[in-house]
Amino acid sequence: MTTLFRTPKWIDPFICQYEMKDVEVCKKIIDSTEQSTRWLPSTTVGGLNTLNRDSSYVQFSADMPPVEHEPMLAFMQECMTHYLEAIPSAADVPVFGLKEGYSILRYEPDQAYHAYHSDAGYPHLVARHVTTIVYLNTLEEGGDTEFKHQGLKISPVAGRSIIFPAWWGYTHRSVPSPEKRYVLNGFHSFLEEQ
Repeated sequence: MTTLFRTPKWIDPFICQYEMKDVEVCKKIIDSTEQSTRWLPSTTVGGLNTLNRDSSYVQFSADMPPVEHEPMLAFMQECMTHYLEAIPSAADVPVFGLKEGYSILRYEPDQAYHAYHSDAGYPHLVARHVTTIVYLNTLEEGGDTEFKHQGLKISPVAGRSIIFPAWWGYTHRSVPSPEKRYVLNGFHSFLEEQ
């Protein structure tokens, strides 16, 4: 069976790194999203706080994504399937998915998510279970995702994705870069019962 990613790399018992085979998808997503008039300033749980987080984003629905995003969502799904097969206990929970949709983040030079944070938290984000980050462009300097407790830094390379638990044990931040940076963020959250 042909896969959309190269051999995955476990860099922690619960952080897996994937490399997309067709990175041209990343450029198409950047180019089309740059044309959007829906860019908004990124916020934190406490609202707008540019000392902690200064970037902008466009939010997308996972149910009705732009056509050019479909190969990326297929890649993300294939990575998640691999992740859950490797860690069955992560799948032994209520049904979860991209309930919030996903976002494309744009960091101008020297912008970052400066504060360490977890993606799940009380009161509004408790349903988040697993985070997926996909780097859409390669940077020569900075732009890493830095995990506080694991002492890890993951460099942004176009088509590189990481999957990890959304809870406090995987507190992380992004490191500023002198270059513009684009990231796709997806939070896999528990779905409410119908």
